[in-house]
Amino acid sequence: MKPLQLLLTSFLAVMAAADGGFMSQCVEYELYISGDQIGIFHALCGVNSQPTHIDLNLCLANVNGMLWWADKGGAMGSCTCVSRRFKTEIIDCQCLDDTGDTRAASMDLNYQIQYDEDKHSLVCFNNYGSA
Repeated sequence: MKPLQLLLTSFLAVMAAADGGFMSQCVEYELYISGDQIGIFHALCGVNSQPTHIDLNLCLANVNGMLWWADKGGAMGSCTCVSRRFKTEIIDCQCLDDTGDTRAASMDLNYQIQYDEDKHSLVCFNNYGSA
C-alpha cells in the first residue's frame, strides 16, 4: 500500500471509530511483551469480564518508524512495544525507519480497537481477535 493510501485509510478508519473504543467495555488490558505473545493485546471485557486478545499486526503498520492504523499492517515485525504503566491502553514503541534506525512511536489503542459484545472479541478493521 502506498503511503498516501495508507494515510487516507488510517484517517478514514479513525473517523469511523466514533462509537468509542474497548475501554468502555473492558476492565483490564495490557500488551504482552514476551514469549509467543509478543504484540498480542489482551483484555478482560464484557459483562462477565471474559478474556479476549488481538494481534496488533492486524491493526497497525510501521511507516518509516511511525505507527499508523492499517488493516493487517504487520507493525510488530519491525516495532518493539510495551504498554504504558497506569495507562495500559497506550503503547510505547521503538520502530525501525527506512534507514534502519529506531524511532520512538506511541499509539492509543482505544482509538481504533473495539470490543464486539456479540462475538466476545476485540476487533479492528473487521479483524477479530480470539475469545
